[in-house]
Amino acid sequence: MFFSVIVPIYKIENYIDRCIESVLSQTFPDFELILVDDGSPDNCPKICDEYAKKDSRIKVIHKKNGGLVSARQEGIRAARGKYIFNLDGDDFITSNALKSAHSIISDTDADIVSFSYIRREPGKEDKKTDDLVCEGLYEGSDIFEKLLPHLPADKNMKHLFFFIWGKAIRREIAYSAQLNVNKTISFGEDICCLLPCLMSAKKVFMSREAVYIYSIRNDSLTTDFKPEQISQVAEVINYMYTLPKEKDFDLSGGISRYSLYMTLSILAAAAEGKHFNASGTLKRLIKNSVLEFENKRAKFDRVTPKSAAAMYLIKHNAVKTAFIFLYLCKCVKDILGKRGKTQ
Repeated sequence: MFFSVIVPIYKIENYIDRCIESVLSQTFPDFELILVDDGSPDNCPKICDEYAKKDSRIKVIHKKNGGLVSARQEGIRAARGKYIFNLDGDDFITSNALKSAHSIISDTDADIVSFSYIRREPGKEDKKTDDLVCEGLYEGSDIFEKLLPHLPADKNMKHLFFFIWGKAIRREIAYSAQLNVNKTISFGEDICCLLPCLMSAKKVFMSREAVYIYSIRNDSLTTDFKPEQISQVAEVINYMYTLPKEKDFDLSGGISRYSLYMTLSILAAAAEGKHFNASGTLKRLIKNSVLEFENKRAKFDRVTPKSAAAMYLIKHNAVKTAFIFLYLCKCVKDILGKRGKTQ
């Protein structure tokens, strides 16, 4: 068995058929598909079982709801493939995804193959998203010198794709990294898995081929704003500091930038969703936490004026003012957008 495709499933009955069919239509046949039903209350369990009856390559795991991390962990425990390919149940892959991964692995013996992806959002044109670095094979010290400095966030407020999906990862590497992630983490869990994978890999191939279609849903877990996401970011940061330290690589600068980047992103999401009561809660959660310390020491070289202003306010504990600023920026953008449509 060459690939184990792991799909965590929870409340996605309108999307699961598309996801499963995209795997079953692969031009590379040597794979198993592991569907992990994370206690989904809709028709997903029944749909999964029906597919398993039709195709022997499909394995279904039913478990109590425990979150995305625990679902992926159950899947990787059951996996038999040489490489793990994580796929979210509301996304899908092109028919040549596994064939492309297999071809690259055969040519390079890469431990990780990372692909570009297509971002699909209702009402907008599909957008192909390429990673920051050049396509090609990165070995040994190149991984630490050319890839890891972009994680969790680089000095230009950009980062490598720290998603665990859309990548073929050697099972031994993925297994230890995935199982060490705390099951309670539900926001930022991908970086907790990918960082140790990259630090353990000897060869990483970065591909510009877009084989993964990332679907943005209005009702998805990743688009919902929740104040507790701030506490989750703090937990992710604490986890990253437990990773083994490499002699010639200092992760602390990237962690600080990640802290401020995520704080800004969460605050911007709150402003976008008009959660006017959130700023006080977020300020309280940040104060005296690891985020307060990390945010203050974060340094960026090039960011937009809007981001620079908001970051300055956050670093000086003016979270409520930062929220108002971001909300006003949203209002101005909306007004300009309406004027553009009427002209």
